[in-house]
Amino acid sequence: MIDLGQQGLSHQEVLGALERAAGYDAAEYRLEGLRYRAAHVAWLDYESFELECDAGASVKYSARVTYTPIKTLTGARIFLRLVMFYPYKDKRLRFSFAPLRMQTEDSAIGEGADWRNGEPIIVQSGEAYDETVMLADNSIGATRVIPKGSPYISEIRRIMIEAGFTNISITPSAKAFQTDRVLEGSEERLSVINRFLGEIGYRSLEVDLLGNQVSRPYVIPRPQDAAIRYAAGKHGLLLPRKSLERDSFKKHNRFI
Repeated sequence: MIDLGQQGLSHQEVLGALERAAGYDAAEYRLEGLRYRAAHVAWLDYESFELECDAGASVKYSARVTYTPIKTLTGARIFLRLVMFYPYKDKRLRFSFAPLRMQTEDSAIGEGADWRNGEPIIVQSGEAYDETVMLADNSIGATRVIPKGSPYISEIRRIMIEAGFTNISITPSAKAFQTDRVLEGSEERLSVINRFLGEIGYRSLEVDLLGNQVSRPYVIPRPQDAAIRYAAGKHGLLLPRKSLERDSFKKHNRFI
């Protein structure tokens, strides 16, 4: 999450900090342990964190992570969030990635492990996903009929609330079902939700950087949306006698 006003900086100042020719060498990445998606518990030691975002997948954010667990962060609802800290002048900017829920875990004594209080330090490896994975692993449960005239968004919210989701942020719509619709009990909740969203021209369900479940009307990209404005001055993207080149051709949309 990029807070363009954090620590009193303007929009242009934040852009200047991110795009200056010095690059990201000074950035520090830390792993935050969360409970219930947002409650900070502790900063965790970690060996690796491979984050992937696939906009075409049902569950869009996933990661492979190896970290050192702590006793105060245990239980079924453990979330991890990668956070980048970036120095700018006399300030320290914070940029948070989406919180991910641990789904698979393997514990082992790390190679060349240190010992603490007479016990070896255990490392934990596993896969984490954004919380929509809980809808992907969840069926409707019982056959039901959605009556003609029922609002799409109301039915989508009902399906999510039944699965325990409350942080739902979907743009309101007046569109309603034109016929009665039958949902089979074996149908996967996330598939049904995304099908209904597609029928009203919305983007498939995703998680924002605060952990909320969101969807908005799909907007067809236009050439002007991709335009870049280069500003002169100390916060400009291009600096005197400096250049910045990135080649993203055929690169995976992946942060390691």
